[in-house]
Amino acid sequence: MTLADLIFSPQGTAELDLKSFDCGRKSVNKFFREEALDYQDELFGKTYYWVHRDRPTEVVAGFTVANASIFTKRLPNARQKKIGREVHHDKGLINYPSILLAQLGVDLKYKGSHLGQQIIDFVMQWFTSPDNKSGCRHLIVDAYDEPHLLEFYQRNGSFRLLS
Repeated sequence: MTLADLIFSPQGTAELDLKSFDCGRKSVNKFFREEALDYQDELFGKTYYWVHRDRPTEVVAGFTVANASIFTKRLPNARQKKIGREVHHDKGLINYPSILLAQLGVDLKYKGSHLGQQIIDFVMQWFTSPDNKSGCRHLIVDAYDEPHLLEFYQRNGSFRLLS
């Protein structure tokens, strides 16, 4: 299964069965079911879903993105310099605009279909390509400090662990 086999549905544009959605993480399920709409209404971020083409209320996967910044003063010196060299400014900036991938979940029924990787690729393309939606060049993720999640993000994108 690929994202092309599914229907893209921004939060609030269709009636979705979020009660049946289960990605295996209680906090992510709760966010999509109970908090995502308020989060969006308060302009903290936007949530998007992919739904099954034959069952358009069935949520297969979802993600939330928000505006963020990379504050270079919190990074090691070598990383600060690398980020500064990536832009054409006389002086390096203190912070650089970025997009935060704040929530990401794929229903357990579709585990092993590589939809998580496809969503990361989609978000990276959507927000960091030359025709991006917000004028940023960096994508950061908010992941739980659990080895399998950190490995997933490092394996499925150009993510580096910054603590």
